[in-house]
Amino acid sequence: MGKLQVQVDRLYRLLDEELENFHKDERFFSVQKIMDRYQVNLRVVNGALDRLENAGAIRRERYRGIFCRETRHPDISSILLIMPDFPGAEMDSFAELVRNHITEYPEFRLQLQRFLKNDIDKPPSEEVAAILLFGDSAPPSMQMLTCLADWRKPVIFFCRQYDDLPFSCVNHNNTEGGMLACEYLISHGCRSLLTIHSECPLYDVEERFCAFETYAKLHNVPCRRLNSQISAEESANYHVSSSLTEYLNTCGCHFDGIFLDSYTSAQGVFAALRNYGLRIPDDVSVIAFHGFGEESPCRPPLTTVGCRPAEGLHLLFAQLKRVLRNEIPRFHIQLPMYVKEGGSVRRPV
Repeated sequence: MGKLQVQVDRLYRLLDEELENFHKDERFFSVQKIMDRYQVNLRVVNGALDRLENAGAIRRERYRGIFCRETRHPDISSILLIMPDFPGAEMDSFAELVRNHITEYPEFRLQLQRFLKNDIDKPPSEEVAAILLFGDSAPPSMQMLTCLADWRKPVIFFCRQYDDLPFSCVNHNNTEGGMLACEYLISHGCRSLLTIHSECPLYDVEERFCAFETYAKLHNVPCRRLNSQISAEESANYHVSSSLTEYLNTCGCHFDGIFLDSYTSAQGVFAALRNYGLRIPDDVSVIAFHGFGEESPCRPPLTTVGCRPAEGLHLLFAQLKRVLRNEIPRFHIQLPMYVKEGGSVRRPV
């Protein structure tokens, strides 16, 4: 984290505490007063004020000043994070990220509840203001979804979307992610592509592939799809490696770029390509969709496309404040996608 960002974060927390002494629509400190009071420059002040404004804590009016948007209350709202009762790197990483991020919001505190087989035994306590679930690792059962709707508390899914249920969501922009991955491969010289479907047949995964394949078609780049058969008894890496090996032995290597729907299967792809005598990225470039969890141990390092989870949590808590103030019933956020360069895609031609 750079020096400027550290200063912005510190000033944001200090000003957020100061706002507890102001009432709704009361004029807040001027920019000059903030600079003098905390001995910071204009860039730091504007950065902190931008965060406060995005969080709904202040409003800025030209030629008039800065005003408090809400009266702070000492009450603390509990956020219940529901986790599956089995180990998972992505889930653990998400829980740790929430724990670290929620410290920036003194009005919230985190509770943790684990559930077994996607079911919940009893409703949350009255002090729970909202329920947060990570939807990328353990899709909830219909019984659980029904319970969540019946509890009549704000429910937010991170990385899953339910259009027909009254839940808020923060999700990957899968269309943007698929197109971005395809654009990246083509711009780096790939002229024939293969997509590998290694996850469960979920709507958002299919959305990634459709966007990728549509972008390839628009640019007259041939693209085929390989569906890896998943079995609960064996790992995704094993299935992807076996499926790709069989595909190569049958069809040969007609492609020079691969898009993988999950970074967790990348080792299987690398193994199959190398066993066939292909080099990464000299012969075949590989890019994968990345969710949460640790980085792939692949060598060369895997190039991925994904969101920035911390950015998503910041937007989530800002919108949750509005829900708890009854300003909006729910929200739907699609996170922008970014390419994280590794070494698995060849250099641009």
